[in-house]
Amino acid sequence: MKSLIFSESDIRAWQAGEKTLHFLRMKKQPEFKAEGCRSACLETPPVWFDFWGLKGRDKRVKAPFRPGDKIYIRETWRWSSHKNGDRCACYKADNMCQCGIMARVAVDDTNLTWRSPVTMPEWAARYYAAVGSITPAEVGQEWVWIIELWKVD
Repeated sequence: MKSLIFSESDIRAWQAGEKTLHFLRMKKQPEFKAEGCRSACLETPPVWFDFWGLKGRDKRVKAPFRPGDKIYIRETWRWSSHKNGDRCACYKADNMCQCGIMARVAVDDTNLTWRSPVTMPEWAARYYAAVGSITPAEVGQEWVWIIELWKVD
């Protein structure tokens, strides 16, 4: 299953219902100064997009997700041990454990080893989302994907 990485502030906004859009930098930027972008009209909903420049050069780019894709949200996490010896994942955004228990150690404790969201396996994820839509947009000097997300249980 595909995934997206959220920061701690992204997670808190997601929990509060305030985050529905995610901006993801395009891994491969157009090699030329793109003047615009449009759907390649190869399918509905669009997944391929054409970029054009002043010289009319086109570049076709495939979106990383399709509308309707189910993804899991990766976040900063660590292993947590409970008094009964059980281990589970604990999340930095709110210091809650996967089992629903608040961690006993403070988030800012220097003895903790937090793991990068990149290392989070799907089984440790607590949030899933469905891609509602995906659109390319130029933000500053870069192209990004604007991804509309819906909460999924």
